Amino acid sequence: MSRQHIERTKNWKQAAAILALSLGSFIVLLDTTILNVALPALQHSLHASLENIQWIADSYILIFVSFLLTAGTLGDRFGVRTVFGLGLLIFIGSSLICSLVRSVEWLIIARALQGAGAAVLLPNSLSLVAHLFEDPQERNRAVAAWGGISSLAVASGPLLGGILVDSFGWPSIFLINIPAGLLALVLMLLTIQPIPAQSGKKLDLAGQVFAILACLFLSYGLIEWQHLPPALRIGMLALAILCTLLFIRIEAHSSQPMLPLALFRSRKVSTTLFVALAYQFSFFGMLFAFAIYFQHAYGYGAFETGLAFLPQTAFGSFLLLFMTKHIMRLLRPEKALAIGLLLGMTGMLVVLLGLHTSLPVILLGELLIGALAGFVASPMTAVVLENVPKELSGVASAALNAARQIGGLLSVAILGSQLGKETIKSGIEIDVMIMASACLLGVILCLLSMRTSGLERKRIKVVEL
Repeated sequence: MSRQHIERTKNWKQAAAILALSLGSFIVLLDTTILNVALPALQHSLHASLENIQWIADSYILIFVSFLLTAGTLGDRFGVRTVFGLGLLIFIGSSLICSLVRSVEWLIIARALQGAGAAVLLPNSLSLVAHLFEDPQERNRAVAAWGGISSLAVASGPLLGGILVDSFGWPSIFLINIPAGLLALVLMLLTIQPIPAQSGKKLDLAGQVFAILACLFLSYGLIEWQHLPPALRIGMLALAILCTLLFIRIEAHSSQPMLPLALFRSRKVSTTLFVALAYQFSFFGMLFAFAIYFQHAYGYGAFETGLAFLPQTAFGSFLLLFMTKHIMRLLRPEKALAIGLLLGMTGMLVVLLGLHTSLPVILLGELLIGALAGFVASPMTAVVLENVPKELSGVASAALNAARQIGGLLSVAILGSQLGKETIKSGIEIDVMIMASACLLGVILCLLSMRTSGLERKRIKVVEL
């Protein structure tokens, strides 16, 4: 067999492996974006309240974020490839269940199961990228491809969801996951060899329990805020803080923590984790809040709502697919993150202006918010993978995705509660200002991180002299 043939075979296998891993993350992101335009249809079909709709969205994210860190440990303990495949199977099966149920309660349960599958699947897909591509340049290209293909879910989700809901009803938005998931499973089995598990790796059950409780109390307190007496509101938030502190204490004293606190010693990593939270809160919060706003304020159907999101989703995906690799080559990651968040904040302010003028101004703001994805999604992944040792790549990937999903969890709970307690117009204005503030805080942290890195480099030069 010639060397050229061997090289072609290797390249084909690598491309197919990246496609398998990207499809896995694709269906997870698709499920998030495709759901938003279906929420009014779900609300009408299931006779659900706004709080019910928030729980349908957040039950998925709640379990997702709660199990993400353990999922990284599962990958280390039982083998990343094995656990990735298990996550695919859970996600495919739960998507089928979601399409079949016809009550709010059962849909919330099925969505929670779907979140468990997503939690097992997503961090291990990124960890597999780190295992398959050891060369930093090859890994960065693979991460860009992974993020680019995954980003198609962001672009296609609202429009595809609108077409499916208007043509076949809301159950079809869950059925679409099944063929993509099966293709990813087949490609994985054909192209990715099993990766040895790390023997002796233990599950952090105590940490897992308090992580779930912290997210649950926080979500319940925020979503049900309007209906809770003041004492219970404070109680829910106090319990969330207490569980978070207990979680941190457990992790600090555990020999094998699910979230090694050493990750936060790196300013770059800790800053990037907040950026991930702010990005998810703002970018996907926009899709959640305005899916409801467009259909209530403008009387749009699901398809028209999907079209209205195209400036944000299509432009963001275009940047991820074709420009991210150039952005990562020309800019330091922290600078790319700061620019992206600044563009996102500017876009939010333009949207706020559009709420008082006309729809085209809102769409212009969406275009700038789309740039947020292009400048942030892949660079933040590269920063985390570059600043942790390889043996922690799984848990670091899980921490990054957990930060993103906490942002999504908070966006549904906080932004949804504003839409519920105010008129739709005043509520959406408050939501936009909250999202702009999250981007601004991210910009400030990025600038501080860049300044600290510069001072550290100067100190190193002085020592060398």
